[in-house]
Amino acid sequence: MPAYDYQCDKCQAIWEETHRMADNALPEGLPCPQCGKKRCVRQVVLSVPGTAIDTAHRVDGKATGGFRDIMQKIASGDGIKGGRVEAAIKRRYL
Repeated sequence: MPAYDYQCDKCQAIWEETHRMADNALPEGLPCPQCGKKRCVRQVVLSVPGTAIDTAHRVDGKATGGFRDIMQKIASGDGIKGGRVEAAIKRRYL
């Protein structure tokens, strides 16, 4: 289940809750757990999940690292070697 961050507009308290995505707005209708005031809780975004970056593929389209090795194996495989597909793989990735 995802974690959501909430903030009270009255006392500025910030807290995190984990619950189903369908219930992400549920705490907005509840009183603040810090000061007890009602209709002042709102969901806030404090952080963004990190994403992995594929460093094996360069901007110019030429492959490096493990991806290059895999493409070389594919290009030299049975049914590919010596044909148009091998030439296309080499042109695009190698």
